[in-house]
Amino acid sequence: MKIAYLNIESPENKFAWSGLNFSIYNCLVNTGNEIVYNKSLESFKKLEITFKRIFYKIFKNQYYEAIRDNRILEAYATEFEKFIAQEKPDLIFGAGSAHLSRIKTDIPIVFWADATFENLNEHHNYLKKLDKTTFENSKENENSIFIKASKLIFTSDWAINSAISNYQIDKSKLELIKFGANIENVIVKEKVEKNIKDKKLSEIEILFIGIDWMGKDLQKVLDTTLELNNLGKKTFLHIVGSNPKIDEKYIDICKVYGFVSKHSVEGMELLNDLFLKSHFFFMPSKAEAFGLVFAEASAYGLPSISNDVCGISSVVNNGVNGYLLQKESTSFDYANLIIDLTKDETKYKELCMSSRNEFEKELNWNIASKKLKKLLNEIK
Repeated sequence: MKIAYLNIESPENKFAWSGLNFSIYNCLVNTGNEIVYNKSLESFKKLEITFKRIFYKIFKNQYYEAIRDNRILEAYATEFEKFIAQEKPDLIFGAGSAHLSRIKTDIPIVFWADATFENLNEHHNYLKKLDKTTFENSKENENSIFIKASKLIFTSDWAINSAISNYQIDKSKLELIKFGANIENVIVKEKVEKNIKDKKLSEIEILFIGIDWMGKDLQKVLDTTLELNNLGKKTFLHIVGSNPKIDEKYIDICKVYGFVSKHSVEGMELLNDLFLKSHFFFMPSKAEAFGLVFAEASAYGLPSISNDVCGISSVVNNGVNGYLLQKESTSFDYANLIIDLTKDETKYKELCMSSRNEFEKELNWNIASKKLKKLLNEIK
C-alpha cells in the first residue's frame, strides 16, 4: 500500500512537534508500506501568517494560529491535493488532523493525534483568545475531518472520550495507540537494570524537564524539593529545558541546565546521565495531552510523578511506572509520597524495574508500529 504522509512540516525536521513527525514517519515505514511525504510548508504563506500574528496580538489582543485560519488551510489543501494527484496514494496519513480538514478527496484518511480541539479548549486558555469566527471554524473543521477520516488514532482515553462525547464519533472508528519514547538510542535493558541495582536512597535526586516551566508547574517541584529537605530527606533538583529565575531559598537545592538538545552528542550524554542518576522524574503539569517525557523516563527505569490531568494517565500508570496525584495536591502531599516511596529500597527498585518493563511492553515505537500495521491492514 502506498501512503501519503501529509504534514505542514517535513518529517526530515526532527524538531517538528517535539520530534513526533519524524518518529511517526519511521513508525509508518516500519509497517512495511511505501511511504511518500510532501515538501515542508513551514515557509508557505509565512509573510501573511507573521503579519496576522502581530496584527491580532497588537490591535485585537487576540491569539492567531495559522492552523485555525480557513484561508491558510485552503492554501495547504491546494498543495496537498497537487501532491496527491502526483503520487496517487492508496491512503492519506497525518500527524494531527487540522491541516487535513479542507482536503477534497475520496482517498481514505487516517490521522494520529493526542487531543481534540475541545480537549485543548477546556484546558488551554490561549484558545479562548481566538476571534469568534476562527474559534467556530476550528470546531467545524475538526468535526468535518473526524467524519471524513476512516480511522482516528488517539494516544489516550481522555482524547477518545472527547471524540465520542463532543463529536459523536462511533467507537468503531477510534483506536488507542500510544506514542513511544522519543529517544534514538535507547539504553539497553541490562545497563538500566544494573543502574537500578546500584542506586542508593540516602540522598534523593529529582529530574524536571520542561521548556514551559510555568505550565509544567516547576514552582511546585521546587517547593516539594524544599519540603523534602525540611522534613529531613536530603533532596536535590535538576532543572532542564528552561532558564527560570530561581528564588534565593532554592539556590542550594537545585541546578539549572537550560535547554539541552537530545540531537547533539553532548546534550544526549548529559540527558542520559541525569535520567540514570535521578530517583524520580517529577513534572506536575497543569495540562498535558500525553507527555512523551514520561515515556522517556520509563525507558531509563525512572518512575514518574505528576498530576492526574488530561491524558497523563495513559502514559503514567499508578504503581507501575509512577504515581499521579490529584491536581489540587500540595507540595507537602508530593513530598510525603516521595518519602513513602523511598522508605523501602526493595519496593522502590521494583517500581524502577516495573517502569522499564512498561516502556518495553507499551511505551516504545516498535509496539506502536505493530499496532499501526494491524490497523492499516484492516483499511486495505
